[in-house]
Amino acid sequence: MKENKEEIIEIPRTIYGVSASLSFSNQITRRFYPLFAASINTPVSVMGLLRSMENLSSSILQLFWGNLADKFGKKLFLFIGLLGGGFCTGLLMKVSNPYQLVLLILFWSLLFSMTGPSWTGLLGDYTIKETRGKVLGKIGTVGELSGLASMLIIAILTYEAWSSYSLPFLLSASLSFLGALLVLSIKEKKGQIGFNLNDIFLVLKDRSFRKFLVLSLIFWFSMGFAWPLFPYITVKVVSATLWQIALINAGMRAMTSATQGLFGRLLDKFGRKPFMVIGCSGLCLFPLGYAMARSWIDLFVVNVLLGPFLSAVFVAWPAFILDSAPEGRKATYSGANSFTFGFGSFIGSLVGGYFVNLLSSLIQFNRALSLGLILSAVIRLLSGLSFLVVSETGPRKS
Repeated sequence: MKENKEEIIEIPRTIYGVSASLSFSNQITRRFYPLFAASINTPVSVMGLLRSMENLSSSILQLFWGNLADKFGKKLFLFIGLLGGGFCTGLLMKVSNPYQLVLLILFWSLLFSMTGPSWTGLLGDYTIKETRGKVLGKIGTVGELSGLASMLIIAILTYEAWSSYSLPFLLSASLSFLGALLVLSIKEKKGQIGFNLNDIFLVLKDRSFRKFLVLSLIFWFSMGFAWPLFPYITVKVVSATLWQIALINAGMRAMTSATQGLFGRLLDKFGRKPFMVIGCSGLCLFPLGYAMARSWIDLFVVNVLLGPFLSAVFVAWPAFILDSAPEGRKATYSGANSFTFGFGSFIGSLVGGYFVNLLSSLIQFNRALSLGLILSAVIRLLSGLSFLVVSETGPRKS
């Protein structure tokens, strides 16, 4: 009876506060630093290196962080990650050239990587399989609303007077520090399994989850391929201003926050797999939309219409991982997933950046961008459909 009471314990309000802080800070930094890089004339090959290094450094240690968090508790790593990440984001306001940016983003992503498996593992401690989708949907909705609020604030403050990227970075750093303080008041379940370096490879012995990790590696390659290209469409082709960029992202956040709760409930009824397939394969429409965009309104429409696909992935993906992980190893499994994200997107971003850089020496730069985005769309579709072969983990009710 004691275990059941612990399983159904009410989610503390602090959890929602940390979710809001994480989303607010992470979304701003990840959204605006590539656009800032494009604005200071970063070469496309260096942009590819920048995005790939960020993806790799943000995840290469997450399997290690996850294993430590399962033993020593998640609060410590959440606190250090938010505090250190906020400090690095604040320093972005002092950057003056692309190479300084690369170095600082490397440190930011290494520190912020502590939050990933710790946060997912903490959510695993507060949820059970039968209602996990619903609870994750509610927590995710709070995070998305926070991200929406961040973009609206930036849009309002930069509409007429402010055009510097310092404002987004200052807001991001402030909320990161606030999240670090909120973490201190969370009660958590301490790890019950002793730390052993060999346990880091525990997930590789799980045959079903190993298949998922291989497919994830391919999927994140396809996602990373387009990431260095999006900022050039936004800044160089469309020439969006800071407030327009904020509104574009606000539109997407509004749609994802409106649909995450619904997807969370549907996950508990129909399982995780259908929504992973639909969400991941549907993301192929993003690069196609950007390839055809000629104004900031086009980008706004693309982000709003495709928000539900992102929403499905945001809820189904962590639910699938937490379902797959045995008790006491949820942060470890989350760290393994984050490693595939980092390594796959590292290679993808590197290849995408250098591919378009090479292609632009043969044809016009804008045309090379469009062809790179179309190629990315094809790879995304195929990799998303590949999740049809994974095993269902969640409850499936008639």
